Amino acid sequence: MENPINKIGVKFGLILGAYYAIFDCIVFFTDQKLFTNIPLGFLNIFVTIALAIGCVLMAKKAIGGYITFKEAFTPYLLYVLIGVTTNMVVYYILFNWVNPSAQEPLRDTLYQMAIDKINALGMPEADRLAKIQQAEESNPFTFQSQVFAWAGSILKYCILGFLLAAIFRNKSEFTPIAQPSDDTQSQNEIANKQEKNPTEKKGKK
Repeated sequence: MENPINKIGVKFGLILGAYYAIFDCIVFFTDQKLFTNIPLGFLNIFVTIALAIGCVLMAKKAIGGYITFKEAFTPYLLYVLIGVTTNMVVYYILFNWVNPSAQEPLRDTLYQMAIDKINALGMPEADRLAKIQQAEESNPFTFQSQVFAWAGSILKYCILGFLLAAIFRNKSEFTPIAQPSDDTQSQNEIANKQEKNPTEKKGKK
């Protein structure tokens, strides 16, 4: 029998993947510099978190309202893997196959943003020059760079997943079972002895 929570994770992952595919295509064919737009970046984060909450809540409902930490995190992980992987693949195809010439303007924008950030840090001159050289040599559009970015996104979203799973799991899951105190154990032993004594007395008579 197919696991309902896994099915929900796949479903929401496909929804997130479709959202990112549409978003990437719209931005790519209108203005590639919008990929560096901060408000749009926050919009993507908001959509991802909103769908993540919906995914965990629907998984909890599908199994009767009781969900463990593992059962909450599993569909979330499937959701993130599918959505983020779709985003990476579409982004890579657009900039490396559809129109590779679009890399240069966006790369210049990313380079300037990196330089502004480096200068704002106020680091020693030698370190500043080393960082600038590193920014000049970096190419965010290679497959290796995309894989590193993908792994970083998965790691960050896993931290969010741990938090959501901890929030929506049933509180009794990790509640320790109360152990009887020494006084309670002593009282139980005395009661057991008292129950046995009448039987022993009858045997002696």
